[in-house]
Amino acid sequence: MKKTILSIFACLILGVYQTNAQRYLMPVFDSIVITDSIPYGSANNYLGASTTLAMDLYMPYGDTAANRPLLVLAHGGSFIGGNKKATDIVKVCMEFAKRGYVCASIKYRLGVSTSNPLTLANEFANAVWRGTLDGRGAIRYFYKDASMGNNYKIDTNNIYVGGISAGGVLGLHVAFLDKPSEAGSANPSIDTASIGGVEGSSGNAGYSWKVKGVINLCGAIGTSTWMNDNKNIGIVSVHGTNDNTVPFKTDYFKAGVIPIALLSGSYIVDSVVKANGDPSALKVFYGQDHVPFSLPTPTGLAYMDTTIRFVADFLYKDIKRIPSNGSGLNNRYMDDLDLKVFPVPSKSSITIQFENNQNTNFAFELFDLNGKLLSSQSTISNTLQIERNNLMNGFYILKIKSEKFESFKKIIFE
Repeated sequence: MKKTILSIFACLILGVYQTNAQRYLMPVFDSIVITDSIPYGSANNYLGASTTLAMDLYMPYGDTAANRPLLVLAHGGSFIGGNKKATDIVKVCMEFAKRGYVCASIKYRLGVSTSNPLTLANEFANAVWRGTLDGRGAIRYFYKDASMGNNYKIDTNNIYVGGISAGGVLGLHVAFLDKPSEAGSANPSIDTASIGGVEGSSGNAGYSWKVKGVINLCGAIGTSTWMNDNKNIGIVSVHGTNDNTVPFKTDYFKAGVIPIALLSGSYIVDSVVKANGDPSALKVFYGQDHVPFSLPTPTGLAYMDTTIRFVADFLYKDIKRIPSNGSGLNNRYMDDLDLKVFPVPSKSSITIQFENNQNTNFAFELFDLNGKLLSSQSTISNTLQIERNNLMNGFYILKIKSEKFESFKKIIFE
């Protein structure tokens, strides 16, 4: 009977750990709170008129977490149309808010002058730049809030930017186009000087706009070499191989039949990021055209479900990524550290083995099911052995931690 109660208690405790583990991967909140049109800045549009920039914020209802990942997302529309309440971007925001993220669907400046076909390419290039600067302004809004009490409970180490189609383009340029020289070398070139420089004037000046990753849903980047000197940025992408709007590989974005800009799509983005040693994942929709997940059909809904699951799986691991900081753990995930705990169950001792320790200091703590600390050790070796000593038969919780992460393992002595 005692063993049965102990087992049930162990399951309950491990169930709590499991619930925490499923957060960010699966929906764990039934309800969300939506706050409409929060102003985050203002800037002049393509006609020179001042425009208020605002966002809709999606947060899990009843969430008690003190630090939550943030997704700053932008709608599609080729930088000339669309809005922050587009059905597809709202769906993405709601699904990730249910998983425990804070999601912002942003309004950004739209529009190009079509009066002169000869300048249309430059018009679109500068429209992309205006949107990029607005994305940076929105991100800075949350860094500013975090420095003044953190009302939105954002973990500024886990901020992601991106969106759908033009939103994916916006996100990639926010993360990687960060030098005036790069903008000047773009084809067509971007007039950064007259549109606010690299930082822009879209609000919240003086705060960071740096992100940990990009959510690229059928987007592209102007020049893939911009990614070579921006390390530690993870990217998750989805794209159709037959995309006739934003290229899957490298091709021209067109306004009708007019070539506007040569873009590198998700296939190229994924390849470059992986070659640079940074985390990237690409879901390929073979034979599909642009944003197949946005179609209001059973097939489109299925593609949306696939997109949500794919992005959630990537982010679930990436928010635990340890960026390169000289520690020897370059872009490693806590779940990918080749941690082995054996044998389980054991009659005498338990061995913990790291194949990728690389002289990083790890601490190990052993608890009983009442939360009582039974023993603790630290090591920089690849292997540590926990002796049973006088421990009774039953379940125990092993906590493994470093400065950057922690993990829990169940062990059993019999």
